[in-house]
Amino acid sequence: MPSLTHFTNQTVYITVAVPSGEDILDQLQATVAAPVPQPLTLAPVIKTGQAAWIPESTIRGGLVLRTAVYEIGEKITGGLSVKLLLGGAVVDNLILGAGVAGW
Repeated sequence: MPSLTHFTNQTVYITVAVPSGEDILDQLQATVAAPVPQPLTLAPVIKTGQAAWIPESTIRGGLVLRTAVYEIGEKITGGLSVKLLLGGAVVDNLILGAGVAGW
């Protein structure tokens, strides 16, 4: 859910919504690619990783919402990409903060 997916200085929070009754939440993977500072250059380096799902989920309007968290560990310096995978195939891709550049 783009409206509930966001990032702070060093952490990405990804929220997905699945119709209640669908049993795919445990099969979803969320990956992140984010720019972080690279010493001695103006260009950032892209740090990638897989977000970890928070076990608890909530129900809102017939949808099951679940959040994953990815701790970058460094300051995010620009727009980042979040990919949602099911069975290894990309089912959604969200670009966050595409208009932001701070390196």
